[in-house]
Amino acid sequence: MFDKEKRKGVPTRGLLYLAVGIAIGVVGMMIVTMIANRSVRPDFEPTTLPVIPTPAMGVTGTADAQTVVRPHRLLAFAVDETNDQIALSYMTGRETFLALKPWQDTHVGTTPPIILVRGGAAPAYMHFSFNPMAEPPTLMVSPSDNSHMRIFDTTLEQNVSRGGMNNVTDSLYSPNGAWLAVIQDNQSVKISRTPPGTFDIVPVQGRATSITFSADSQMLAVASIDAENANKLSVDVFRLPPVTPTEAHITLTPVRSYSLEGGIASPIVFSPDNIHMAVVVDNSIRVLSLTDDEQRYFDVGTPVRHLTIDPSGRWLAVSGITPGTEETRFITIYSLEEGNALAPELVMTQSISMNANIAGLQFVDEGLLVGEDAGTLTLYRWTGELWGDPITAMAGLE
Repeated sequence: MFDKEKRKGVPTRGLLYLAVGIAIGVVGMMIVTMIANRSVRPDFEPTTLPVIPTPAMGVTGTADAQTVVRPHRLLAFAVDETNDQIALSYMTGRETFLALKPWQDTHVGTTPPIILVRGGAAPAYMHFSFNPMAEPPTLMVSPSDNSHMRIFDTTLEQNVSRGGMNNVTDSLYSPNGAWLAVIQDNQSVKISRTPPGTFDIVPVQGRATSITFSADSQMLAVASIDAENANKLSVDVFRLPPVTPTEAHITLTPVRSYSLEGGIASPIVFSPDNIHMAVVVDNSIRVLSLTDDEQRYFDVGTPVRHLTIDPSGRWLAVSGITPGTEETRFITIYSLEEGNALAPELVMTQSISMNANIAGLQFVDEGLLVGEDAGTLTLYRWTGELWGDPITAMAGLE
C-alpha cells in the first residue's frame, strides 16, 4: 500500500512540471516569431510568392497554382517557293493560329499574314504539304492528334477550306502534286489521286508512323510498328501506277520491304536519285538500298526529330534532342559524297547550335531554313566550305 503523504505529493509535483513546460513553450514560440518577422515584409502575404514574368514567358497566379503561358511559339512551317508562300502554325498565349505569308516578304516582314484558322479550341496543325501544281495552288494541313485534316485554296484571303478528312494524323502531297497520302484512324495509310476522290488502303502491316514520296513521285514509302511486337519495325515501299490509269482503284506494286529492330521509325526521306532511303530508327539513321539488300547503320547518339536531304543530294541535315533536355537545339550536317546517292559513310562536316528548340528544317533555293519555336526563322547559305552566313528571315510572330 502507498503511503498517504506520498500520494498527496505526486499531483502537486506534476502540476508544477506542467506549468514550467508551458512557460518554456510560450517563450520558444515568441522567439521563433520574432526571428520570422525579421525576414518577412509586413505587407507580404505568407501564402503568396512573387511572380516575375520574363520576355520568354508569361506567368500568372500564385506559387501553389501557377500557369505558364508562352506568348509566342512556332509549331511548324513550310515554304512553297513556286508560289512565293510560307505557311506557319503557331500559338500566341492560349490561342492557335494557321497563317499564310509571302515568302520573300518574310525577310523584311512588311506584309501581315493571312490568318486561315484562329481559335483557342482549334487543333495545333503540325504537318504541312503544299501542292503548287494544283489549280489553284493548295495547302494541306493535319494536326498532331486525331483531328480534322483540311485543304486550303492558297489564293483565297479568307478562312475557306476546300475539303478535308477526319481522324488524320499526317498528310502529304507527292512532289508532282498528283497523289495524296494520309495516315488515318488506327494509323492505317490511305492514298488518293488529287483532287481528293476515293481513297484506297495501302497494304501495310502494323501501325504507320511515317509516310513519304520519292522525288520523282513514282514511289510511296511507309514506316510502321508491328501490331504485336512494339520493337519490330517495317518499311514498305510501293510503286505507284500511271497518273491517269484506266482502272478506278489505285493498284500499288510492292518494291521492297525491310524489317528493322527498334521502337520508332520516323521520319523517312528518299535520296534525290530514288535509289536509297534514310530512315530514323530510335537513336540511329539507317540507309536502305532499293536495288539490293544493303543496309547501313549510323548511330547519332540521340533521338532524331528532323531529317532532310537537299534537292541536289549533296547534304543530309539532322536535328536531334539535346542530351539532358527535351529540346532540339543542334543541327548536324553530313556530306553525301557519292553524287546523288547516299555515301557509304556519313561524314559530319559541321554542327550548328540554335538558341531555342528547333521547330523544323527545310532546304530552299537559298540554303537551309531553320525554324525555332521562339518564332525565329534563320537561313544558312552555302559558302563553298560550310553552311554559314546566317540570315534572319523572320524575327518573331505576329
